[in-house]
Amino acid sequence: MPRKLRVEYEGAIYHLMNRGDRREAIFLDDKDRQLFLQTLGELCSKTAWQVHAYCLMNNHFHLVVETPRANLVAGMKWFLGTYTARFNRRHKLFGHLFSGRYKSLIVDGSGTGYLKSVCDYVHLNPVRAKLLRPDQALKVYRWSSWPAYLQGPGKRPKWLRADRLLGEWGIRQDHAAGRQSLERSMEQRKECPDQPRIPQQIDRNLFAISASTTCLPSPIAHLPSAPLKNENMLLCGTDSFTLKTAN
Repeated sequence: MPRKLRVEYEGAIYHLMNRGDRREAIFLDDKDRQLFLQTLGELCSKTAWQVHAYCLMNNHFHLVVETPRANLVAGMKWFLGTYTARFNRRHKLFGHLFSGRYKSLIVDGSGTGYLKSVCDYVHLNPVRAKLLRPDQALKVYRWSSWPAYLQGPGKRPKWLRADRLLGEWGIRQDHAAGRQSLERSMEQRKECPDQPRIPQQIDRNLFAISASTTCLPSPIAHLPSAPLKNENMLLCGTDSFTLKTAN
């Protein structure tokens, strides 16, 4: 059976996920994580991608990216191939690092709160994975974009776009008081990291997503007018997320 084409269009926002082959680690130490972020920065320079959130776990990663150009496939091919080659060269290994095709979910970025929920889901991954003690702040986990959100604009990576998520949190000015308010709000969210959430099938088994799952239609402002392929799922819903296949 031929692979389904991925949806690409200018201004699309995606939640991207991939894990290690045979569920093995894709990061063996912090230098690998730094290498991954370095490669991500190079990718953004090449493709003009903007990153809204990321989180690096032991055997998988999450990215929320915006593609001003319609270049998701070319960008991910370069990114995963380049990081794999650099990882293998560093550790004197060879062969596949990632398992199968990466997952790409289209996210509604029209200011209705969907982007916020997806980015919060990504930033709260260390809590769900119990990588932090209950008394530890979320910013203690170094390998997500969350600590950068709490820093001033000049200290963030150039490829991390913070204004859209801050806006969806109701923070109109990127100053210290606004960032402190954001941190307090997320620390409260940390107490119940799964509410509101992306559907539990993602949470329990990151990549076992059923293509038959449906929901009632929801307007997605930034979708192209052309019909979408069945494999490409949209994030929709109101108070919580459900998955929808686009026919």
